[in-house]
Amino acid sequence: MSAADRFKAIELTPLQRGFLVQMLEALSHCPAEQSSYVDMLRVWALGMNHWNIAMDAADRFKLADGAGALVRKIAADSRATVRLNAPVQRVEQRGGVVHVTARDGKRVPARAVVVALPPRLLKSIQFEPVLSAGKMAVSRNGFNPCGIKLYAEVKGRLGKIQWLASNAKRARGYFMTYHEGESSTLIVGFCPKATDVDGNDEESVQALLRRFDSSVEVLGSTSYGWNADPYAQGTYSGMRPGVMSRYFFELAKTEGRIYMAGSEYGDASWRGFIDGAIGCGSRIAHELSTDLLG
Repeated sequence: MSAADRFKAIELTPLQRGFLVQMLEALSHCPAEQSSYVDMLRVWALGMNHWNIAMDAADRFKLADGAGALVRKIAADSRATVRLNAPVQRVEQRGGVVHVTARDGKRVPARAVVVALPPRLLKSIQFEPVLSAGKMAVSRNGFNPCGIKLYAEVKGRLGKIQWLASNAKRARGYFMTYHEGESSTLIVGFCPKATDVDGNDEESVQALLRRFDSSVEVLGSTSYGWNADPYAQGTYSGMRPGVMSRYFFELAKTEGRIYMAGSEYGDASWRGFIDGAIGCGSRIAHELSTDLLG
C-alpha cells in the first residue's frame, strides 16, 4: 500500500490532507503515490506515536560542527588509510580473503569488507560471488526517483517558519527556517519531484516561495544534483510499496566476509537519517570485531 492509497481510505479535512501529504512527501522525498505506507508509519512509531517527539527527533537536534567534522573525527580515531579518487569496480571473495579492485586496477586485500554504499550503487559494482537476488532487486528497483532539496537565503528575519502547501496544485513541498542571520533567513526546502524547481536559479526558487508569501525576496539559492551524482544516484528516498516487507532484512544480511552498513541496511529504525547510519555502523563494527577477533 502506498501512502496515497491510505489517504484515499480515510476521511481528512482539507487542512489535514494538505499538511499530511506534504509532510510525508518530504519524509519520503517522492510523491505520496510512490512511497510505502509502512515506511512512513515507521517514522511515526519512532516518534513514540507523538508528533512533537517525531519532529524533535527529525528536525530539532543537529551536530554542532556539522557532519563533516564527524567524518574527520571518525577517520582520525580509526587511524585507517584513506584512499580518495579510487572508485571501486570489483569486490571478490576468494580463499578467505576479500579483494577490492579499483577502476585503475589497484587491488587491496582484506580479511573483511564493510559496504557502506547507498543500496542503489550495489548494481554498479561487480561482486564475486554475486550478492543475493534480494539485494540486487532493491538496488535496481527498490527506491523511488528522488525529489530535490534546496537552500534559499531570503531577505529579512522571518522567524521560525514552516511552510506546507494545503493544495498540491498550488505548490508542492515543505520549507522551514534552517538559520536566522542578522538581516536574512536561511530556508531549507524539500520538493517531491526534482523537476518541481531549479534550486540553483534564484528566480525559480522565488516564484515557488512566493506561493506561500508574496513578499519573499530570495537573495541566493543552491541545490546539489544528487540524482546526477554517479556515486549517490539520488538523495534519501522512500522505498516502493512492498519492498520493505519483502527485502528490508535481506538487505542487511552479511554475505561471507562482506558486511552491509549504512542508514538503509536493516537497523529497523532511522532509515535515511544520519542517526540510522550511526546506529547501524556501531552495530556492524561490533559484529565484525567479534567475528574477526572471536
